[in-house]
Amino acid sequence: MSEGSLKLHLYSGIPVLALEGEWSEQLQTALRDMIHELTQAAHFEVIVNLSSAYHLPLAETGWWREIEQLGSLLRSHYGRLNLVVTRETMRSAAWRHISPCCGWAFTEEQAVCYIKGLLRCASDQIVSGRLYSGGKRAGHLLSRSRRIVKNEYRRDHS
Repeated sequence: MSEGSLKLHLYSGIPVLALEGEWSEQLQTALRDMIHELTQAAHFEVIVNLSSAYHLPLAETGWWREIEQLGSLLRSHYGRLNLVVTRETMRSAAWRHISPCCGWAFTEEQAVCYIKGLLRCASDQIVSGRLYSGGKRAGHLLSRSRRIVKNEYRRDHS
């Protein structure tokens, strides 16, 4: 069994936390801590990609409550948490009547379109950038990379 990991990257200027591998309590703690760091760095629109994670505790009410709390944290700053999930995860959430504090999508592109208020995204509206983020500097790295992506976009489209 492979140990789970949490990877941070930008997708069109929006931080994406991708969970890969087996779910664990340490991974949940890392997710919570990273979202808190992102809010401190003024990133209130966050995408969490759960589609590559396995052994998610879908039957546990406490796990869903934790996800709802993270969504509520971002909503308190007028942001939102968007989850990229599989159909199985979506069914489990619907069955448990999870509150609408989270946006739901099957791909990261759908989540970006949802955040930006677009019905469909054209390929030139999405800018993807990968970052290494292993520590406390993740928020600083995201802020810096967001400025770089914006400046490159402006330069290319002026």
